Amino acid sequence: LFKKQQELLPPNQRKNVPLRPDFEKISSLKERNKMAQLVYESLVKETCPGCYRRFNGKEKLDKHMKGCDLVKEMERDDITTGWCGKSLIAFKEIYHHKKVRPRAYICYLCGREYGSISISIHEQHCQELLKKQQKLLPPNERKDLPPKPAFESAPSLEERNRIAQQVYESAIKETCSGCQRTFNGKEKLNKHIKGCDAVKKINGSFPQKNKQRWKANLYVCYICGNYYSAKSITAHEMKCLEIVQRQQQLLPIEERKKNIPPPLALDAAKSRAERNKLAQRIHENFFMDSCPGCQRTFYGKDKLAKHMKGCAAVKKLASQNSPSAKRTSHRNRSALKLSQNAKLLMRTAVRTTTKGVARSLTNSANFLEKERK
Repeated sequence: LFKKQQELLPPNQRKNVPLRPDFEKISSLKERNKMAQLVYESLVKETCPGCYRRFNGKEKLDKHMKGCDLVKEMERDDITTGWCGKSLIAFKEIYHHKKVRPRAYICYLCGREYGSISISIHEQHCQELLKKQQKLLPPNERKDLPPKPAFESAPSLEERNRIAQQVYESAIKETCSGCQRTFNGKEKLNKHIKGCDAVKKINGSFPQKNKQRWKANLYVCYICGNYYSAKSITAHEMKCLEIVQRQQQLLPIEERKKNIPPPLALDAAKSRAERNKLAQRIHENFFMDSCPGCQRTFYGKDKLAKHMKGCAAVKKLASQNSPSAKRTSHRNRSALKLSQNAKLLMRTAVRTTTKGVARSLTNSANFLEKERK
């Protein structure tokens, strides 16, 4: 097999079959296997010229060499990065070199990064654009552009970028009066202010209104429990009653509600608060359906059915009432009775004499067998 494999390779890549070692001279099996392994690894296995790893066959070696970094280092003596023109000797150096970002300069007017050549051209355009944007704003909202900082005095690029960022955030960025967040431009700030809770608290227009004050001038529907004004409560209750009657007709006869109360008049009680209390009581006691597991109430059979699908208390009740649970409880009771009877019989056996012990044990065994049957 080895000879056939070598014949398929080109002549310059073929290997001679290694001579068989003299295993007869070696006494122990361990030493014999060591010598066979040494011959196999040194003469038969293929070695990678880069990392010197060994592989069983030329195909596996070729597959490894396609991704071996050390082989690529040997093939490329001079590697260029492609985008900066720097030449590197090792293949691994180009990978780490590409990960390093080029030196960037921050614009003090927009906070973006630019190269050393384009930063001066960009700052001129950025200044003109900001002037145009400020002219479109009302006079009381306009800002004076900050003067260009003295970047020449900065000892390093990091220090220069820190000064530019400081000027941009303090002079150009817009600050929210509520949460003190900063935004690039008036449009983004106005968009944020619409949903900022801190601004709404300051202005007194926070969405959480006083519900008690809001509900004080409204009437409760005795069917659905929602709040309506004095003008619309009578019309709503009539419509609500029609809907409930239709829904009841679709249900089975045993599940329908009998003697549905008629709509309440506005002067059903002395005051609005008393009338609302009466309506709320009718709504909760007559129209709300309670869960058999957790006793929570829901308006409508569909909402109750949706709740019962995931209710843990309902699932517990169902598992307890299942026939398998009843079977297991019956088995547990019978096992408990057997153990109690066995204990009583053993106590009586201990009290008897040695002759009576054997008799009592046989009687107890017979009794237990009868109980099991």
